[in-house]
Amino acid sequence: MPFFVNSALPYMDYPGSLHNILVELMNSTRYSHKIYFALRIILVGFLFVLVIRKNQSDQQKIVIIILSLLAVFLFRLPNTVLPEQNLDESFMIAGAGVMVNDPFVFKSFDGTTIGPIQYYVLATAYWLLGSINYTSIRIIGLLLSIIPGIFFTYKAIRFLYNYETAKLVLFGYTLCMAGITFFEFVGYSSEVLPHLVISIEMLCLSAIMSGRQFVYAGILCFMAGLMPYAKLQGVPIAGVIVIFLGIELYRQLTFRRFFVLVSLGLLPTILAGIYLYLADLFPDFYASYLLFNLSYSNSSGGLRWSLPWQMLFGNADMPNVASDLIPFFLFTFFSISFLGARLLLSKIAFVSKRRVIYVFILLGIAWFSVIKSGQGFQHYLFFFFAPLFWGLGIILGENRQIVSSNLYKYGFYIPFLLFFLLQLLNKNKGIEYAYRPLERPDPIALLIRKLAQPSDQISIWGHGNLAHIYCHTGLLPGTRDVFASRQINPSTLQPYFIRRYMDDIRRNRPRFILEDTHYKDYQTKFNSIDSSFISAYRVHSILDGVKVYVRE
Repeated sequence: MPFFVNSALPYMDYPGSLHNILVELMNSTRYSHKIYFALRIILVGFLFVLVIRKNQSDQQKIVIIILSLLAVFLFRLPNTVLPEQNLDESFMIAGAGVMVNDPFVFKSFDGTTIGPIQYYVLATAYWLLGSINYTSIRIIGLLLSIIPGIFFTYKAIRFLYNYETAKLVLFGYTLCMAGITFFEFVGYSSEVLPHLVISIEMLCLSAIMSGRQFVYAGILCFMAGLMPYAKLQGVPIAGVIVIFLGIELYRQLTFRRFFVLVSLGLLPTILAGIYLYLADLFPDFYASYLLFNLSYSNSSGGLRWSLPWQMLFGNADMPNVASDLIPFFLFTFFSISFLGARLLLSKIAFVSKRRVIYVFILLGIAWFSVIKSGQGFQHYLFFFFAPLFWGLGIILGENRQIVSSNLYKYGFYIPFLLFFLLQLLNKNKGIEYAYRPLERPDPIALLIRKLAQPSDQISIWGHGNLAHIYCHTGLLPGTRDVFASRQINPSTLQPYFIRRYMDDIRRNRPRFILEDTHYKDYQTKFNSIDSSFISAYRVHSILDGVKVYVRE
């Protein structure tokens, strides 16, 4: 156990003390819905009155920023108490718990398609918020990524244009993020940290475009170098921003400056390479992260260019409609498209057209990043948020008469406000959850908690639908894979993953193994891989088609 870990404090705690405090607070009065409704009306109304005023003082500008960021936190806080919203949450909670206990990624834990630094970031919930659970990782996402991302986007536009333009973007972005209740964005997802990386990159690019210090270019390159270890899916977005930086700096780049930027961009990879070499983990990194991500991104055949629209409006594969996101997304997207095309066809200076081209290319690359894997996970739309609102700021900033005209200005403020107000009559899901009768505990988790000691581990021969068992029991995985989809499903990498799984079982000897017996014909069954270690286990129970093995 690491010296900085409190042995009396579990790594993962369900539902967690912070969750219980919030639920008790909401349950302390039967008027929580009305209080929440009034809070939204008062705070957003006050914010709207402030932003439409002219000739604001510096103090009022600071108040607008603070109120905007506070609104996002307060309006989203009740929904942090909701149970698992997507299986990635349970997966990442288990990974973060392992990082607290044994912080050697690829040796003690494998994040599959999710970059390794995500688990170190989420592990901070253990020290900052008392334990790692659904509530704490969502608050970490809000405080360390979503809210800073909004501020950085505002600051990026402020670097380039006047306060009126930046304020309008801040208002729209705030109401969009504050009002989201769609489950894929309520839950923490692996796109939250890349959102921060992209936001910082765009801030630094804007600083360079406005003629500020060269240090911003170095920060941009370093952040771009981090992206492969946050989410490989975001690399095209991070990379194209670096290209924009090169275009902006090509006349100023000396060999020394070029060397500095390249070194900073490669620094995360150099550090990762040193770690992998010293820990002898290059083969695991290559097979389980690089090759698997490549296989995953090519698993669905050709590109489905209409996929983002299907994610928004739903289809047979994705029946849930992202109704609270649709108006913000469509209004911002088509505003950029129409006004941007108008700029490109006008006789404005080339430097202005270049910025508009940047916006269109960035949104095109974001679209590509969303569809590349071919998977319909709606939380992939997170890749659009920062580029969309940064792009809106660029387009409005170049259409200077829009911000200076009350007609056009209210043409943006009023729609953003209306989109937010449309959701006011919907009851908050988190408050509804707090008011519910106590839920029945998961039968598998209940059984394991009765049998387990705090130091016991679990291994799952099944899929992500069982990942919540780690969170509900507080027990860490006994294998590097939280679940065994890569071992069960045939692929060219399957022999490697099965061999590694068996090595982990023999080394860690987890107390429990869960086998999901709902196999499809082509899938590999647990009893077919190697019977030598199974003899040390007995089947204690079969619950909902899941065999619970307990080590003798």
